[in-house]
Amino acid sequence: MTMQDMVNPMLGTAARSAVVEGGFRTRAGPLAEAPLRQRFALPPPRSRGGSCVLAAARSLIGVRFRAQGRDPALGLDCVGLVAVALARAGAEVTLPRDYRLRRGTLPPLALPPGLVACDGARPGDVLLLRVSPAQLHLALRAERGLLHADNVAGRVVERPGEAPWPLVAAWRWRG
Repeated sequence: MTMQDMVNPMLGTAARSAVVEGGFRTRAGPLAEAPLRQRFALPPPRSRGGSCVLAAARSLIGVRFRAQGRDPALGLDCVGLVAVALARAGAEVTLPRDYRLRRGTLPPLALPPGLVACDGARPGDVLLLRVSPAQLHLALRAERGLLHADNVAGRVVERPGEAPWPLVAAWRWRG
């Protein structure tokens, strides 16, 4: 992930043009880019795998929804929620540069090492769901439901029951 990918699009052209390789150019000089895992780090997890991812995601419940949001302080969308949860669980996360999930196509995913295809049945599994013919959505399986960034509720929520959308693919963190 480059600094250009992390710049808030609401900042405008002047702020985006201040981005340089390796960090932001500021009046005080460059600010080093921190990998996503370091930016959103929690203390080392006691457990590994899906339970660690789910615990990290649950710590984000209530964070406001923001389209293309990648920072919990500003808001998260479905990609941001899953990326931050995986990063907090110890994954090396590379965020997509475009937004093809919104157009309903599946880009080649740069899956972090330790994330493997699965059936999506265990808590902490990452789910790719088809919300409509033109839109895909990422969520996490919980013990009795689904944890996701809900644009209607305007925040990250955990809802009971099965996902109301068809499952396209699923991955399990083996970290």
